[in-house]
Amino acid sequence: MSFSRGGGSQLTLLDLRANSLDATALRTLFDAMGHGGVPELQTLILSGNMLGDLGGKAIAHAYLKGLFGTLRLVDVKSNGIRNDGCRAMFTAFTADCFSRLAPKLELLDMRRNCINQITAESFVPCPKHITF
Repeated sequence: MSFSRGGGSQLTLLDLRANSLDATALRTLFDAMGHGGVPELQTLILSGNMLGDLGGKAIAHAYLKGLFGTLRLVDVKSNGIRNDGCRAMFTAFTADCFSRLAPKLELLDMRRNCINQITAESFVPCPKHITF
């Protein structure tokens, strides 16, 4: 991926919506981000893909590795992410380290995924930077 070679050094918006991305492709993107491939990235749009629970967990893991420090918006709407993946993201993005790992994040948009009522109720109260 050219991002890992500095090809995305000035990129602020990465819109990958509806590209049939799965968790494997997402981990490849996060690997490039981990090598400083998109240091100015503010908006990451992943809506309408096929990330599933593994993708949700990959997002949580990438966040905890500190890859989202510049991001203001992470959009993962409509990705078939179920209870486990949404719970992993919610738990990560509400951890005590939030202000240190994602100081600029304004919104993690998890709407239109596949969680049940019990999981949804466990997300209440929901911080203002998360929608589901």
